[in-house]
Amino acid sequence: MEDRASTIKRARLRRTRRLAPLTIGLVVSAAGVGGLVSSLLLARFLDVERWQVLLAVVLVVNGAAAGALALLADPLWLAVVVLVLDGASALAFVVVATTRQRITADALRGRVIAASSAMTGAARMLALAGAGLLIDVIGPRGVLLLLAALALPVGMLLGASGPAVAGRGSEGDG
Repeated sequence: MEDRASTIKRARLRRTRRLAPLTIGLVVSAAGVGGLVSSLLLARFLDVERWQVLLAVVLVVNGAAAGALALLADPLWLAVVVLVLDGASALAFVVVATTRQRITADALRGRVIAASSAMTGAARMLALAGAGLLIDVIGPRGVLLLLAALALPVGMLLGASGPAVAGRGSEGDG
């Protein structure tokens, strides 16, 4: 999946920003740097109790990054934004997986992971189709700005919510 995403990013950068191939490679490589930096910082957050607040911050950061991608043209700033975007996204994946493991009983974990993976795959397919349609209607910049506008209220709602589960349930619960 990541290879296709990188290919699409490179093609879009070349077509819309008219950047040289080396510059495009450096901008897209910033995504890997962002993921690496995020991974190195994850150990600091592993014991955080309020995961939904951390996830809310990540969503708001991703929204701001999407808006910045719509507005910025300088390759250096694009690389910085891609670094932040992919770093925050890597952190979000770990937050979701860790929270799911923490709150799911051992006996149900396999089924929950399978269902979650199926739902994520279906959501990706629908999102890609919807994004393509929206790009045709309002253009790539409009889609990025729409994503930025949606991230703030969703992040705020998530951050304001109480803990979903105080601790990990045992098999004998409920």
